[in-house]
Amino acid sequence: MKLSMTIAVAGLLFAPALLNADCWYCGFEGYPGYGLCDAKAGSALCYGLEYVPTSPPTLVNCVWLLHGSCPQDPNHFQRFSTTSRTWTQRANLPYSNPREYVGWGGALAHGPTPSTVDSGRVFAFTGNNTCLFWGYSPPSNQWFSRPSVPWPVGAGGALCYGGVQNLDGTLSAVFYALVGGGYPYFYRYSYPMQGASDGSWVGRANFYQGYGVYAGGALAWVPRTDSPAVYPMGQVFALRGQGSYHLYSYNPATNAWRLECTLPYEMLVGSGAAMSPGPDRDDPLPYEDIRFFVGGHARAYVVWNPAGGTSKLTLSQPTPCQQNAGAALCEAEATHACYAVFGESTRDTFAYHDGFDPPEEEGGQSRVSAGPQGLPVEVRAGPGEHRFIVSCAAGPVALKVVDALGRVAVKASAEASSAGAELTWRHGSARAGVYFYTIGTQAGSGSGKLAVAR
Repeated sequence: MKLSMTIAVAGLLFAPALLNADCWYCGFEGYPGYGLCDAKAGSALCYGLEYVPTSPPTLVNCVWLLHGSCPQDPNHFQRFSTTSRTWTQRANLPYSNPREYVGWGGALAHGPTPSTVDSGRVFAFTGNNTCLFWGYSPPSNQWFSRPSVPWPVGAGGALCYGGVQNLDGTLSAVFYALVGGGYPYFYRYSYPMQGASDGSWVGRANFYQGYGVYAGGALAWVPRTDSPAVYPMGQVFALRGQGSYHLYSYNPATNAWRLECTLPYEMLVGSGAAMSPGPDRDDPLPYEDIRFFVGGHARAYVVWNPAGGTSKLTLSQPTPCQQNAGAALCEAEATHACYAVFGESTRDTFAYHDGFDPPEEEGGQSRVSAGPQGLPVEVRAGPGEHRFIVSCAAGPVALKVVDALGRVAVKASAEASSAGAELTWRHGSARAGVYFYTIGTQAGSGSGKLAVAR
């Protein structure tokens, strides 16, 4: 075998038509118009709608992106249409002096408005140790000041939408917030769904056992329709940032925190951690699991299913870039994809497609999902010999295999012969677990996963 062909980093060349398994791909086509800035500390993403007053009116599915830590182009704000796959500049978040530049603790969340035709509102923290809290109207492309956060928001500040809830007999849109900066303070913001109101903040139970929250703090809410008696107001999940190995949760109905699980030792949470709700592939109801990055330059992409019994925590395909300060994550319900930026010194933006794999077949000591559609390749397990085999009928082929934490297990290529090209990974010495492979051919690239057993 002659090692000659270089394979692209997993996910960079994938087109949606090739996807039949979970994988990352470059989902934000074209230069996203970052101006002078990368996605640095304080950058944030959220998913929501934009109301377009056409005749008849239309709603556009959008991913909203706020840039942090960029004095050359402060508070840059833009949106990506998941339908037209185009970026559009929007009004930047207001500021009056450098203290009001978006920095550590910058955050975004999308929620509804008291209207049946509007597209909702985007809410934002400036962070940077300020109490500034903003709302944005997509139809008017304007920001407006909202009631100040009761405590300055610093590194580890986080914001998430918490559904429409009955608060003392009034239906209200609810948001939850951590202020970070090493403090345990946790707040709820709400506004009534009827009438005009700026809303208000109220303090809730401090973080679990009074622990402070640091860079890498993150929040996500799920409705918990599987357990309405225990979680009538849904459930909030959280990471508390640097130095923690734990996932936490908060029950709004009882105003109480608890420890959900201890993460594997490789998953020390650091700056760049991010969290988002995500659709449960086994349930048509949206937002029943959560996805998160642990940050700290890691590449682990973790799925937590609250109703998953003994298998609540799973590792999905590692991110194509390290997760650094400024990494952000959001789930686009309409497209069953999650969108991400990976923080410091990166301008690439990616989407993660939730594929629906066909049943895996037994094959010796490894199980392999079906190979990428649209490529002249066959993937199979070598019975009883700890082998994973890739065959290409036309042209050269390249293979890269990584484990669930993004560590490279094998990287090789083979030139074509009259019989095609074939690569074999002998994984007899590899650790048992889930692996993800990327195959490159002259016809394009694609990915899949395999499980190595003992």
